[in-house]
Amino acid sequence: MLETVAWAALGGALSAGILLVYCARYCARWGLSDTAALWLAAIRSPGSAVFGAVSAALIAGATIRESQLFRYFKDR
Repeated sequence: MLETVAWAALGGALSAGILLVYCARYCARWGLSDTAALWLAAIRSPGSAVFGAVSAALIAGATIRESQLFRYFKDR
């Protein structure tokens, strides 16, 4: 779970940085003054992806049985 949170947070931070630069350039090019509103609207997708990845890892970790893990690693 912690590994998933770390990787999802890193991906979210990188995509947020890229979106911030893109939104700033877009607003400068088209003369828009409300950069923050555009960035907040654009950050919803990566934010939802991070939340979905962490939620899926939590659900998967909560529903897997120990016997399934033993069988999996024994067969490997």
